[in-house]
Amino acid sequence: MRLTRREEHFELYGLDADTFKVNFALDEAQASIRAARFAPELTSTERITLLRDAVTRLHHGGLKWRDVKDKLYIDER
Repeated sequence: MRLTRREEHFELYGLDADTFKVNFALDEAQASIRAARFAPELTSTERITLLRDAVTRLHHGGLKWRDVKDKLYIDER
């Protein structure tokens, strides 16, 4: 049986597609939140944009902020 590129990708990591999607959303949201909190010299508009990006990424991963906030490393540098 021949695997598609997407199936090969998930097989490489040993994850099913749903787990990969959730992990990717958490990782990307965490990066946006940390940038919004800790990046120096950002304007408030840039910080809000990054926070909105985080919420959007969580939404696309089927996640809600209140359900995952304790799983993210966002409190300290």
